[in-house]
Amino acid sequence: MNAQENDIRERDFTGPDFTAWVHALFYPDEPYTNRGSHPSGIGINRYIKPSQLTSEEKEYLKKQGQLQWLNLLSPHLFGVSRVKLGSSDRGPSYGNFAVRHVLTPFGSDISLDLFYKNTGINLLLTVHTYQNQSHSFWGVESWLWDFPLMHSSFRLTRTLFLFLYRNMGRFTGSPGMEKAGSDCALCRNRGQDPGMDDGFCISRGTSIFSDGHIHLSPVKSYWFDYP
Repeated sequence: MNAQENDIRERDFTGPDFTAWVHALFYPDEPYTNRGSHPSGIGINRYIKPSQLTSEEKEYLKKQGQLQWLNLLSPHLFGVSRVKLGSSDRGPSYGNFAVRHVLTPFGSDISLDLFYKNTGINLLLTVHTYQNQSHSFWGVESWLWDFPLMHSSFRLTRTLFLFLYRNMGRFTGSPGMEKAGSDCALCRNRGQDPGMDDGFCISRGTSIFSDGHIHLSPVKSYWFDYP
């Protein structure tokens, strides 16, 4: 395929995804020009073939391929959208979970999602285990969606997060807090159905980084409209 793509505009940017991904992990600063000229003589030979990988790269890629089976640990995939946990004065409670394995720019992330739903309460807690070449780091996120405020048409969505990984985006890194923070959005629906009506939201995020500085994202406002 590579040898037949004489027109640069018709070529894939990197070629086979997984071989290019693992090669970039081990050699993040390698210039594309080091890969030589394209077989046609036009442009750079970007594609990384399996035969070009080192034994260490192949072993790491094989390990990540085996870890993908963790994604099957989710009742959602088998048609179970929720599991009833019990009932109270607020009504029935439901829960669910999902295990996820995701490739990242620094290695991989194995996470556990825990879902909880009760009348007016929609919660998600995610625990992350980030892994690079030789270390594991954890992170945690919590989400509260569409929480009604005092029986009004205003609804609150709040996110809290903490990531203990320096130099995220690198295959090598050291433990330590990268950042913590929160995002908050206040929305008002025009109608009565928060899942279908249109409305207006205003949001802002706050991040606290390991070096002590605080970043406040710009206040955002937007209309949303469900078809």
